Amino acid sequence: MADDAAMKITEVVRGEDLLKSTARQILLYRALSLETPGWFHCRLVADSKGRRLSKRHDALSLRTLRLRGLTPEQILSGELPVEA
Repeated sequence: MADDAAMKITEVVRGEDLLKSTARQILLYRALSLETPGWFHCRLVADSKGRRLSKRHDALSLRTLRLRGLTPEQILSGELPVEA
């Protein structure tokens, strides 16, 4: 938080899985008298089984998926090949 304030971060974009923690973080910003950034929570990209893509589950990066020829629409809809 302090480093974000020092860098004058004004907007935070992250996954909707972190939405619940936002209120607590806003309270911490206020308690520290720091300017609160704007928050945007986006839908998580998931595979065909509904699992979110994450490094801890050896998911491929968006760059890798795009290099393999997947369109943004396919990625967002979960139409990922089994080997991905």
